[in-house]
Formats: sequence, C-alpha cells, structure tokens
Amino acid sequence: MSDTTRVARKAVLIAVAAVLTVLGSGALGIWTWQEREADRRAGVEQYRPDAPESLPDPFLDRPRR
Repeated sequence: MSDTTRVARKAVLIAVAAVLTVLGSGALGIWTWQEREADRRAGVEQYRPDAPESLPDPFLDRPRR
C-alpha cells in the first residue's frame, strides 16, 4: 500500500469513528432524557388532584319557551 492510501484510509476511519461517536452520544442523550421525562411525569401524576365533579348543566334545568 502506498503512503497516500494509508493516510486516506486513516482519515476515513477517523471520520467514521467521529460520526458514530456523535450518533451514539445523541442516542444516549435521548434515552436519558426519556427516562428523566418519565420520572418527572410520574411525579406530576402523583400529586395531581382528583378531577372535580362535573358542574350541573344549566340547559337541562331551564324552562322551555
């Protein structure tokens, strides 16, 4: 192999490693964000008050014309 081929192959390997590192760190970031978001939502649901009783419908009790 010539020296130019080695340099080119090394550059391609470095570029591929860099792309894989960026994609891997992005996937890891999304995964950890989903875990934190699930924990946050569980905490919010834990302290959410019960739904109030429905209000009476004013149109049902209204006299007809």
